[in-house]
Amino acid sequence: MKIEGEEALRKLVVALNALAGIAKLEQTLYNMALALSQEHREDFRLDPLLNIHIHHNLADILALVMDHSTEVPSNGQQLYGNSEKASKINKSETCDLNDAKKQKASGEDSDFTIDAGNSLDLSENCSVGNKKGNNNHDMSSTSFSTQYLRTACENFKQKYLSVFSSKLSAAQLDSNKSYTQVCNAFGERENLHTVWWLDALNHAEQNKDSTGELIRKIEEAVSGTLNNSRSSRIASRLRSITGLKYHIQTHLDQLEASRQTLLDRILEIDQTMANPKEEDIERVRHCLICQAIDDGPTCVH
Repeated sequence: MKIEGEEALRKLVVALNALAGIAKLEQTLYNMALALSQEHREDFRLDPLLNIHIHHNLADILALVMDHSTEVPSNGQQLYGNSEKASKINKSETCDLNDAKKQKASGEDSDFTIDAGNSLDLSENCSVGNKKGNNNHDMSSTSFSTQYLRTACENFKQKYLSVFSSKLSAAQLDSNKSYTQVCNAFGERENLHTVWWLDALNHAEQNKDSTGELIRKIEEAVSGTLNNSRSSRIASRLRSITGLKYHIQTHLDQLEASRQTLLDRILEIDQTMANPKEEDIERVRHCLICQAIDDGPTCVH
């Protein structure tokens, strides 16, 4: 029953948020969402992301109403209408919040709490709205409420992202560790004699029988591991020691370039973790591996 109740509450709040997104100036819909969260906070838990959504959008709406009311219109009657509308909206917000609180008959304090885990004191906003008796004071109260809601939204955001921030920090440490290990391995390899294979081929080239035996064994190994068309192309390049040297050196250069590209990419990811690129976000967002429900191209793994 609790799961069904939470799901019903979630759908209702989502629907109200959607309606409020369409009717930009209908801030009462967001107040209704907050009131519902308050009314059922002891029984059901509202998604933290929805709390962020409500507070962020309501703060934007309040700021929009304030901006409209402070504009100088071409008609004095229009100014009166805007001020009256802003006053009514602000009073409607106050009444909605008070109605939600009155439904709690257990004698609890006046704090406006979104859910049990995310406490938010909005009682000060309500008291400020109740004490104002003219349009100018109502608008200053609206401005205060806007700042308060933005602060609450930021608090919810930080709490919601804390888990992901921890995972990001752990991934960043692993990335730095891997990067350091690869760089150290490259440094150690550069200090060694890295052309041992060239010495071996030069030694085999001095003896005709050794050269023929080496080429034959290489051709047999290539034919046994690759398909016929590809093995024949590779074998044609390995019919002499000179061709073998060229083939090995070419692929070693390609491998070195690929390693450097990988290192550069790892370093780039590390540098853009705090401010990721838009294309990287899209790739992860629709990645078939990261998101099982999506069918987009895979991101970098």
